[in-house]
Amino acid sequence: MIGDNYWKSRSEVSSSRRAMLRGGALTCVGLVGAGIVGCGSNNKNNTSSKTGAGSATIASGPRTTSTPSSGQQPGAEQPKPGGVISQRIASDPQALDIHQVSSYVAVWPEAGCYNQLLRIDPRDENDATLMADLADQWETPDGGATYVFHLHQGIKFHDGTNFSSADVKANLEWIKSPAKGKPSPRQVVLSAVTGVETPDPNTVTLKLSRPNPSLLTNLATHFLAIGPKAVIDASGDLGEKLIGTGPFKLKNYVRGDRVELERNPNYWVSARPYLDGLTYYVVPDDNTGTTNFLGGQYQQYTLTHENADRVKSETGGKASVHVSPTLTRQVIFFNTKKKPWDDIRVRQAVSLALDRTDAINTISRGDGESGGYMRSSGAWGLPVDQLHAIPGYDKGSIDQAKALLQQAGVQTPVKGTLLSRNDFNDYFTWSQQALTKIGINLDLDPRDNSAAYDAAYKGQFDLIAWTTSISLDDPDATFSEISTSDAVRNWSALNDSQVDELFKQQTQELDNAKRKLLVNQMDKRALSIFQTLQLYFTKSNYAKYSSVRDYTDHVSLYTNKRYQDVWLAK
Repeated sequence: MIGDNYWKSRSEVSSSRRAMLRGGALTCVGLVGAGIVGCGSNNKNNTSSKTGAGSATIASGPRTTSTPSSGQQPGAEQPKPGGVISQRIASDPQALDIHQVSSYVAVWPEAGCYNQLLRIDPRDENDATLMADLADQWETPDGGATYVFHLHQGIKFHDGTNFSSADVKANLEWIKSPAKGKPSPRQVVLSAVTGVETPDPNTVTLKLSRPNPSLLTNLATHFLAIGPKAVIDASGDLGEKLIGTGPFKLKNYVRGDRVELERNPNYWVSARPYLDGLTYYVVPDDNTGTTNFLGGQYQQYTLTHENADRVKSETGGKASVHVSPTLTRQVIFFNTKKKPWDDIRVRQAVSLALDRTDAINTISRGDGESGGYMRSSGAWGLPVDQLHAIPGYDKGSIDQAKALLQQAGVQTPVKGTLLSRNDFNDYFTWSQQALTKIGINLDLDPRDNSAAYDAAYKGQFDLIAWTTSISLDDPDATFSEISTSDAVRNWSALNDSQVDELFKQQTQELDNAKRKLLVNQMDKRALSIFQTLQLYFTKSNYAKYSSVRDYTDHVSLYTNKRYQDVWLAK
């Protein structure tokens, strides 16, 4: 079990997730010194300088490195053990296997049960800093063709079995090549990994076919959680008991009611977690959820924009709201296997009919920002002038949309179904009404989370109106999930060789500026064929009571959900 110096030493050796090397044989020590990758250790002497920075360059993201302060400040409030944090999720999890899911309603209640090889620093709201997790140390001895991870010893799963390199191998291989009939949305982010070797129980070696500057970033997300090999062998996936190595264990799941987690008393990080548990209530109706939060039943809540102003007055100042940008966007998918959606003119007409400014003002009360596949204000965003050159991404035009439908020989009204999740009500209602202006009359088909995913994967729709979140502001994570030909959530089923080729080029490009140009070209290409419509990125109104301590709201809906270090003031 890790002692009190754990967090101090980990903070001292954490580094930017965007750092990556161009060449040279660097150990984790040299990489930390170079600002290239992070490497954790219980022994602070391991952070001493060993190799210089001259052989490496930062190349996996345009933003600057940030390293959080380490340890607790003198005189700081001391964490207190006990208590349960409760929150609302809008529906039941799609599955109790975090490798197969893509929704917050699954990630939030599942993430606390697991660890990954690496983790994103919970204090960095921009997800820009990596820390050690199951791997204490890691190095690349050959300039990025091989990664060697040295695992922390003595870790046990919730069922009492020992954690080892064999478990890491089994999980990564499942994600890369899932069982038949099982979705693996992060499959492509491991496409560069050609082999997972386990020379001993405490060492994992990844062999890569090419450089992959986004690899470490993706290994640090909750989606790359590590469960027992024995469960995968027996069940064909991670099963339904959330058996991991994390700070919390599954206590109870009542479908349609709640998911309850309880403290793992044998957690391998000393004195963690502070909380006794986490409870996620399944409440489809947002108004009910808001009332429960304002009444104190939940300690955290993501509010709709119109309810944000109520927090201070109705909680007596006990809760506050933090407004921040997110990686969540409103997306339209087309079923291009059906007519008329296989015609680019029809898809362009839909783009022109859906006015982005009106969508932001109507659905999100003005709290939104433009973007393509990548957020305009983010690290990889398409320049606004190039974005606005795509029809519909500057101003809509009903007349132009109608003309395109006429050119395509489409007879109106067009009938069909608009699939969505039932908790996306404002978005799918707005989309349906906007499309009627050009003679596209779609019946709404709102379903609960699990049923909506099932229909999307089976192609049971004409259009989908979906609020989509991606785990990272990272081109690999984004395009490999919803755009490339092998992306699991390419629900439009519109495969494009240019997008695929640009993806392959950018995913191994180690020069920042060159990679961003490739990402911009890829973004612009996917937008110009109207593979999907990226309407806008939302902003988050994250609310919490002041009793919640040491929790930082992140730009991603899918990071910092372990609650290992969070505590409640009494």
